[in-house]
Amino acid sequence: MNAGARAATGDILLFLHADTRLPPEAAEKIRRAVRRGAIGGCFETVFDSRHPLLRLGDLWRNLRARWMSKFFGDQSIFVRRDVFERLGGYRLLDRMEDYDLCLRMRRAGPLAFIPSRAITSPRRFQDDGVVRTWAFNQMCKVRFFLRSRSYLRQDNHFANSHFTKGVSRVRL
Repeated sequence: MNAGARAATGDILLFLHADTRLPPEAAEKIRRAVRRGAIGGCFETVFDSRHPLLRLGDLWRNLRARWMSKFFGDQSIFVRRDVFERLGGYRLLDRMEDYDLCLRMRRAGPLAFIPSRAITSPRRFQDDGVVRTWAFNQMCKVRFFLRSRSYLRQDNHFANSHFTKGVSRVRL
C-alpha cells in the first residue's frame, strides 16, 4: 500500500479493497469531507449479502466507524497525502495495518464517515464460515491490542521504502 501511495499523484489517497465497489459520487464526497476539515475517513460499508449475521456486522461496523472513528480497510480508507506521509504510511504489520493507520489518523485530526454505501464482497465469510471468520477477526483484534509480536514482519524487504526509511521492525 505504501508503494501505491508513492506512485499516486493526488493530494488525497484512497485505499480500496479490490472486491469493494464505491458509490458513484465517492470522489466528490471525499473532496467535500476534506474541504470541511477532515484529514481522512471512510465510507459506510455493507456486505453484498443478505445473511442476517453479516447484516448485523454491517450495522456494528458502521456504528463503530460513525461514532468512534474506528474503521478497517474494507471501509475504503481515504487520507490526505500530507497526513499519510507525516504518519509514516502503513506500518509493516502482517495484520491490522489498516486499523493501526486508522488509530494514528484519529490522533492526527478529525475523520469523516461518509454515509454513502460502499459494497464489499462477503467471500471470506462465505468461504470460511461467518462465525469462524468473525471469531478469527476478534482474535486478531485482541492480539493487536496485546501488541503480539506475531504481527511484526520478520523480513526487511520494505525497510528502505520512502515511508519506512531505515525501519526493519515496528515496535508497537
